[in-house]
Amino acid sequence: MASKDLEMRVEQLEIAVSAVAQLPRQMKQLSSQFLQLRQEVRSDISEIRGDLDELRVGVHVIRDELRGEIRETRDALRDELRGEMHSIRDDLRGDMAAMHRELAGAILATEQRLSAQMLMLNEDLVKRIALLVEGQRSRETRRRKPSSN
Repeated sequence: MASKDLEMRVEQLEIAVSAVAQLPRQMKQLSSQFLQLRQEVRSDISEIRGDLDELRVGVHVIRDELRGEIRETRDALRDELRGEMHSIRDDLRGDMAAMHRELAGAILATEQRLSAQMLMLNEDLVKRIALLVEGQRSRETRRRKPSSN
């Protein structure tokens, strides 16, 4: 029985040794797989970096284009607004000149009406004064006439 025990132990030892003997080959396989994975990861990372660089450049190009478009739009709007403001200013100046002419005409018409009214009042006053003077003369004349009777 001791020999059977020994045989079993030797068989188990042989199995263990054969498994251990395969370890260097498995290690080489794992090592090469690890190196391959490392190279693939490096390659992927480099590719991702390249893509990121392209994206960065694309973003900068788009940003610059947008800034240019914004600048052009701002300048166009500013020019358009200036044109409209000049047009409004000119319209206002025209309206103000027309109002000035209307006001001057109204003032002149009022002065003419007032002058005509003042002339009429003056003529009326002169007539009244003349009537008063005439009435006063006729009273004086009447006062003198009874003494001549």
